[in-house]
Amino acid sequence: MKWLDEVLHTLEIEKFYFLSHSRGSFVALFYLLEHPEKVLGSILIDGGYQ
Repeated sequence: MKWLDEVLHTLEIEKFYFLSHSRGSFVALFYLLEHPEKVLGSILIDGGYQ
């Protein structure tokens, strides 16, 4: 998730809400697990199941 950290740093975003859909929900989930202190809340839509 280094690329996402770089984007957030460039935009000077320290904390945010994560809204994701479909495969983006997997990206969000992994980011949430690695950096829970940066995410104020999340909405994961249609992330699929297995």
